[in-house]
Amino acid sequence: MAQVQYLKAENEILRSRIGGKKFHATVEEKRNLIKYGFPLEPAIKEMISLVTPQTFFSWICGT
Repeated sequence: MAQVQYLKAENEILRSRIGGKKFHATVEEKRNLIKYGFPLEPAIKEMISLVTPQTFFSWICGT
């Protein structure tokens, strides 16, 4: 779990540098996040930080 905490901290740093702008994932970025995140379900709900879990699951459902 230390790896996840590290990655979350790294994401927070990167996000702070873009100035709170809303993240808009490309189709390819969504595919990659789904590819690696879906197998982690249900733990992904605690790990995800780039978008909300609701947004992530809407990508899976195609909505």
